[in-house]
Amino acid sequence: MAALRSAARSLWRRVHPDLFQRHPAAAASNQRAMQDVGAFLDAAAERHHALLTGAPPPPPPPARSLAFFVDAPAPAEPREVCVRLAPPHVPRHLASAAAAERWADGVRRCIEDAVAALDGSPDVRAAETALLVAEALLAQATELREALDLSWQGVRLRLLPAAEEGAANCRLTDGAGGGAQLLVRGTQGAAEVLALVRREAHSLRRARERAVLLDELCARLGCADATAIGIGRGCGDEQVASLRRLLCEVPEGGLVLGDRFEPARLHLVIGSGAAEAAERAMAGRRGAMEVYVALPSVFGAAELAAAIASAIGRDGAVRTRHGTRISAVGGSKRQR
Repeated sequence: MAALRSAARSLWRRVHPDLFQRHPAAAASNQRAMQDVGAFLDAAAERHHALLTGAPPPPPPPARSLAFFVDAPAPAEPREVCVRLAPPHVPRHLASAAAAERWADGVRRCIEDAVAALDGSPDVRAAETALLVAEALLAQATELREALDLSWQGVRLRLLPAAEEGAANCRLTDGAGGGAQLLVRGTQGAAEVLALVRREAHSLRRARERAVLLDELCARLGCADATAIGIGRGCGDEQVASLRRLLCEVPEGGLVLGDRFEPARLHLVIGSGAAEAAERAMAGRRGAMEVYVALPSVFGAAELAAAIASAIGRDGAVRTRHGTRISAVGGSKRQR
């Protein structure tokens, strides 16, 4: 957690009460906010230790919004900046060391985002403008929830500050973990999002179901993560059907891939264009001991086993920890 402590010190240097001796109210506000940051980091460190040692982790610290004051050139008064601290999400199927690393990295990014907010970076200024978009969406929250069957599971909103020339004000794209993402540009996009959600109801339902199935697949195989490409009606239907079939063919218990290779280093990419996406991901992590496996939208246990064996450079069968062999020919299974 050394990188996290360094980020926290960077935050403290910007808002230390001694910098605001001529503004006691600002100094007091910063003191209270830093106490809240300290409590957040203490709880995060406790959870990190539990994840690292395999002990039952305590619940993550609650998300909180804090008000800081930052110095401004004289004669201006200190500028108030609102910062939100939110605990990161860690997939439940990760092993202890991987989960602890993912948690620490997420908390560090949370603190770094807070520092960027205090510095008033362009990204943060854009985010402040995007609040106008959020307000426009809140005005139609009930209608959106009804259009989404009262659930946003697997569906994420990405708010962009303003429309760009030639860009759609609102569009549907692939989201993290196989879900869907709604890109909303400016208040014009916010006005169009309800119509898009209603028009793409089938694709959104499929993306939501796909995200649930991919999460279950990761937990069952013990791999690092899985994602899917393609949000259209046809490919979403194919991918959901393939995932359902695969979960019926492959029992729980994780994979056995041979000596010195852990399934937790395995990343699955599904759909048209998966090979290109896997190559880009591999290039971005050059030198890391991670393997990305590309699969088409229509696949089964045989295709999965063949793709994994090819990706890790090993011949022979891929099997589960319960001893069930996944044949790379014909899609059959037999007990060893």
